[in-house]
Amino acid sequence: MDNGFGVTHSRVATVFVSGGACGTPPDLGTGGSGFLSQADVFSILQNAMMIALELSLPVLAVGVIVGVVISIFQAVTQINDQTLSLVPKILAVFATLGLLGPWMFHQLMQFAIQMFTHLPAAGT
Repeated sequence: MDNGFGVTHSRVATVFVSGGACGTPPDLGTGGSGFLSQADVFSILQNAMMIALELSLPVLAVGVIVGVVISIFQAVTQINDQTLSLVPKILAVFATLGLLGPWMFHQLMQFAIQMFTHLPAAGT
């Protein structure tokens, strides 16, 4: 099947690292084929989805908690102002990003290092 770039293949995913000559995939530990198995691709995708969930969950949880607290406050005081709900959520999300930003960056760097280190051996 054609992928739109004039390259035809029937595998799930290909990994080409530009290492010099255009169009010749290097040996990535996959026996010279340049292809990853389905298990390798699914493992990489699972790890990527888990890191995305880990990084987004604290920020989303803070936004939801602040939103519920503000909604309860609005219901009790009968204040119906949209900006009253929006501004504290934005401030809480930015504060969470400021506090957890270094940890998030560290997690992303660990994931990237893991991908670049273990990807060549993934197809063996």
